[in-house]
Amino acid sequence: MKGFGGRMIQPPNKKFRIEFCTVAHWKGGKITEERLFYDLMGMTGPIGAPP
Repeated sequence: MKGFGGRMIQPPNKKFRIEFCTVAHWKGGKITEERLFYDLMGMTGPIGAPP
């Protein structure tokens, strides 16, 4: 995975949990737009990326 400044981040092979929220717009029974909201700063620590 590419991190900040293009630096490659190696997988830590550790499990972690992250809570997120999905907001979707539907039209004709299909999702036409979707947004995901999550705590990016809270995720960087467990994967070994600098905050």
